Amino acid sequence: GRDGDSKIIQQLSFRVGTIEGVRAYYQTFQQTGVPIQQTVSHGAGASCYFYDPEGNRIEIFADITVEGGRGYRGPIDLERSADKLATLIRAG
Repeated sequence: GRDGDSKIIQQLSFRVGTIEGVRAYYQTFQQTGVPIQQTVSHGAGASCYFYDPEGNRIEIFADITVEGGRGYRGPIDLERSADKLATLIRAG
């Protein structure tokens, strides 16, 4: 753990190979009661954020190829299929 309210890092990020992998983590978290902080695309992939029991922010993410390097940026619904999410992100 860390002392009090000290912040040493913003978050820990873990890359998985596909959007389906991010969705699998999301579904597991939903089934086991882990509160989801945010699901988002930063323009070239999909991310799911949550906090571990010690309050550290954790990101599970997958990159995808986006023409021009930047696609849709904003909230995403990880209940949607991986194909639909990839289409949304790539469309910008």
